[in-house]
Amino acid sequence: MLLLASLTMTDPTHHQSSSDERKSDVHFERMYDELRRLAAVRMRGEREGHSLDPTGLVHEVFLRAPKDGLEFENEERFLAYASRVMRSVLVDHARASKTQKRGGAHDRISLTGLAGPEDQSVTDVIALDEALKELEALDERRARILELRFFGGMTEAQVCSVLGIARSTASAEWRSARAWLLRRVRGGGSSD
Repeated sequence: MLLLASLTMTDPTHHQSSSDERKSDVHFERMYDELRRLAAVRMRGEREGHSLDPTGLVHEVFLRAPKDGLEFENEERFLAYASRVMRSVLVDHARASKTQKRGGAHDRISLTGLAGPEDQSVTDVIALDEALKELEALDERRARILELRFFGGMTEAQVCSVLGIARSTASAEWRSARAWLLRRVRGGGSSD
């Protein structure tokens, strides 16, 4: 079991062995670096002057962690958790920014990872979240695959491990969900 207790403030009443603390610190550092990389990818398409940077995004993920630490079966489960929180942080930030600007331009996010490498288009973070919620209502697993791959940066194999599905299923559902989402955020409607 992967324990990421270092995500929270140190509890002076909690006594963890020195060996356990070192293991936890190693996991924390490895996962921090991975989340920082993912956050940098997600933030690459953001507007200039964005008040949230990759480090801030990662810190928000850690700040939203339960105060008693986190336990995960493996690193893929942690990335699955972090992908959902990262999505939530970006959406909350976009909504707050939109409110402050009273309907002006708001946060946009690159679709890198959804579209092909030649397509570097961007979309509104809130519109992306609304489309994902719409897809969740139609097909929860496909929405989760999109979230894990796009926000969590997970590989197909990692998605299979987290969701307990075959690789062929993950691959087919990733392709169809990605195509649906791209049509939806580009104004092509929401029919399946």
